[in-house]
Amino acid sequence: MATAVVVPAYNEELKIQQVLENLLTSNNNHIIVIVNGCTDNTLQKAKEMVDRDARVKIFNFKEKLGIDIPRAVGAKIALEYGVNAVGFVDGDMSGMFIQELEEIFSKVVTKTLDLSLANCYDNQNIQFAIKEKHRHEVFEWRALLSRKFGIAEILGIASPMHGPHVISSELISKIPLEYLAIPPAVLAFAIKNNYKVGIGASINHCRLRSTWRHGSHNTDINDTIIGDCIYALNLYEGKVLNRIQDNHNYDGYHSTRKFEYLTMNFEQSQVA
Repeated sequence: MATAVVVPAYNEELKIQQVLENLLTSNNNHIIVIVNGCTDNTLQKAKEMVDRDARVKIFNFKEKLGIDIPRAVGAKIALEYGVNAVGFVDGDMSGMFIQELEEIFSKVVTKTLDLSLANCYDNQNIQFAIKEKHRHEVFEWRALLSRKFGIAEILGIASPMHGPHVISSELISKIPLEYLAIPPAVLAFAIKNNYKVGIGASINHCRLRSTWRHGSHNTDINDTIIGDCIYALNLYEGKVLNRIQDNHNYDGYHSTRKFEYLTMNFEQSQVA
């Protein structure tokens, strides 16, 4: 059973090599790095890892694709390698959680799940995190989706919006690519179409060692995530697909997503 990990990376020169070092200790056949309009040395740092292990494949996009589009691009590329399962690990997740990642993969490889998620927040961590307003709002929406989808007892607030996760090639081949660029829509589509969804492993959020963001980014990402949740709920309920709640359009970074790239064919880039 062949597997691949997609690693979207935007200006991660300080972390990308550690992320790839960790992933190279896994059993994955392909590690697909999507260099997303970087203006630093992410590309060069990633290329140095190719020289060490041919499993690392780089696809360099000089234009920034927009948030989550690299996930969908990477998934499309992974299917062309004929894999059975595709994992997603952000280019700033430099923590060591390979054992848990292998557990998440195993649930898909053994066909136990089609969408295998990481549970990154236990009750104590949730209570700590929601002290920040933007996280409180996001967690409320994540919990709402789980309740609406009838899987709250299974998932809690776990979601493909956050943390490593793995999707079966069967699900990826059936889901519209644009949904893969709107993470909650993946969950909505999977549940609506009776795919198997569950927790593959638990990884405390702090162990991911994701880059801490602040300032206006929090507001924009907050609106992006809430808008994505609204979109996913509309998808699940068969309503008009929009991002509007209480006369407010939760756009965030959504309008920067370059969906047109999802119709293109890609070749591995070796451009310096």
